[in-house]
Amino acid sequence: MFMILIHHFAYHGTFNGQQFDMHRASVQVVYNYLLIIGKAGVVAFVLIGAYFLSDKKFNFNRPVNLMIQTIFYSFVIYYVVITWFPNYIKPIKNVDMWLPFPLPSNYWFVISYIVMLFLMPILNMILNNFTQQKLLLLN
Repeated sequence: MFMILIHHFAYHGTFNGQQFDMHRASVQVVYNYLLIIGKAGVVAFVLIGAYFLSDKKFNFNRPVNLMIQTIFYSFVIYYVVITWFPNYIKPIKNVDMWLPFPLPSNYWFVISYIVMLFLMPILNMILNNFTQQKLLLLN
């Protein structure tokens, strides 16, 4: 998670590598490394999640609970920020916060994780029924 936070700091935060000129190439290198670290963090998070889901049976409540939590925290965080720091965020339509889907609200990771949750029974069946040689052929 810390690696993902580093990526968000580099990409969305005050450390913007695009604002530096090319005479400061070392700053651009650091910026690029921070972005790469964040991408690796997302991959690690998904792999760890898939590992722990590999032996579990499918439970429809898991993706539903994830969607409900995403909607709840989206509203809570938005209304806290808009109430206490109205100059830092522009008002958005509530429909953008209602659905944990990539469009229109850009919850790309949540929808990817929900898709992985729905695909886990099929992936588990493949892992349990295929031999090691067949699994290697899938690569």
